[in-house]
Amino acid sequence: MNFIDIKSTQDLADYFELDYNILARITYGPSRSNLYKVFEIPKKSGGSRIIHSPEKTLRVIQRKLADELKQHYRRHDAAFGFVDKYSITDNASKHINQDWILNLDLADFFPSIHFGRIRGLFQKTPFAFPDKVAQWIAQLATFNGTLPQGAPSSPILTNMICLRLDKDLKKLARRHDLSYTRYADDITLSSKKYFPKEIAKMEKSDNESLATLGADVVSIIEKNGFKVNPSKTRLVSKSGRQEVTGIVVNEKSNLPRHYINTIRGEIGQLRYLDGEAKDALQLRVLGRLGHLKKVVGEYDPRYIKLKAKLHGIKLSCSPNETMYRAVNWIVENDDGVYGTAFHVDHLGWITACHVITKPAAILNFKLFHPDDSQNKYAIQLKSNFFDADIDYVIFNAPIKPIISARIAPKQIENGEACVLSGYPNHNHKNNSVSIIEAKITSTQTIFKAPRFVIDANIFHGMSGGSVFNKENQLVGLVTHGNEDGGTTVLQSAFTSIHLVMNDITNKSPQRIIRTE
Repeated sequence: MNFIDIKSTQDLADYFELDYNILARITYGPSRSNLYKVFEIPKKSGGSRIIHSPEKTLRVIQRKLADELKQHYRRHDAAFGFVDKYSITDNASKHINQDWILNLDLADFFPSIHFGRIRGLFQKTPFAFPDKVAQWIAQLATFNGTLPQGAPSSPILTNMICLRLDKDLKKLARRHDLSYTRYADDITLSSKKYFPKEIAKMEKSDNESLATLGADVVSIIEKNGFKVNPSKTRLVSKSGRQEVTGIVVNEKSNLPRHYINTIRGEIGQLRYLDGEAKDALQLRVLGRLGHLKKVVGEYDPRYIKLKAKLHGIKLSCSPNETMYRAVNWIVENDDGVYGTAFHVDHLGWITACHVITKPAAILNFKLFHPDDSQNKYAIQLKSNFFDADIDYVIFNAPIKPIISARIAPKQIENGEACVLSGYPNHNHKNNSVSIIEAKITSTQTIFKAPRFVIDANIFHGMSGGSVFNKENQLVGLVTHGNEDGGTTVLQSAFTSIHLVMNDITNKSPQRIIRTE
């Protein structure tokens, strides 16, 4: 039974794969008050939010309804909340580096969407359900006559109901040369020039950002069945801190300093906790770090240093060196033979094969980070992923990387710029990361395999180090250079990571290696 073909309440029961009497009891039975567990969760801005969590059978019904509705919903380009593949970061990005930002909040967002509005949605195209079918679906999606926050079907229904609102406000914004977005109940309008008083104007009050909306905005919102929360209407110029859905957008996507300080403080608290309390806080920290990563990027120094701190590692480097310091580790044996190594996303740890001389000798080496040299980890060869001519070896280690290198979607070419990094001077006292900016001058066969030759000198110890392109994507690993103080002059070169990947794929064709 296709959803769009439902003609009766019996069809509806068949669609949900339920006995008719069971669906009828859930829809209009005397015990509907028992269908939801009601609780409160704290809001970030203070106060609490009431959540209605449906019982199992109703949750399954609402989840199936939500999945179906996603097939019919055509997202408005201004809607970012509750939409797959879109986030608050995407929403905020539409308002970066604007002269003025207007934020407003729809009051009682979920309760404003009542039974009649949901029923009307299903009575109109593309559904055009009979009245009784539309009424049953609306009853299944609402509780006490309004849309419950916590039901799986509620988010997609809010976007479908708000489609007309989005069209009307986008039309108004275009008329005044403004950018408009909506994330659930958070509406933002921004301008690169003066902000039109017909849309909003500053109020004379102790709060400099408090604003009054123009009649056209209020009219559109109320015509669409919503009301504005006047206490949350803010108009902020470029000289103030402009925030959109909690993200600072003055010049680029960012997060308030207090958010980063909170993460730092919570990581510090972890050492004093154990058991369930530690697990709960760790999950919260990981969630905050994930949000920070989405907003500022995984190679932002603040994110990297917090991630390292979570590992118990304090990176000793300047902000410009942070990414290279975090990516590159050291492999060393008891005889002092060492090289650089790093972790590749979806693949594992990698270094140059000549660093360990031969695969069997890998058990004599330990992996460690130079800022945490007291903790060394035994390593093991990963399957048969090595090649002496191409000069790579993939290995496993019982430690997660601070950050992983992500492979570039295509191979780097002659004439392109690159950045090589590693530890040429490692002696447990001087372990600073060396960063070499270079340009590829040619491709040559060196020791039976093609290499990219560069216009800068690579020194002993950097072997196995990472090579990135200008987009911070991995393009190779360091394989050829000169010993510090040595008399033999060798060409400085690196091996393409794509050559390594092709070799691994040929050795293990069933292995799918992602490079996105």
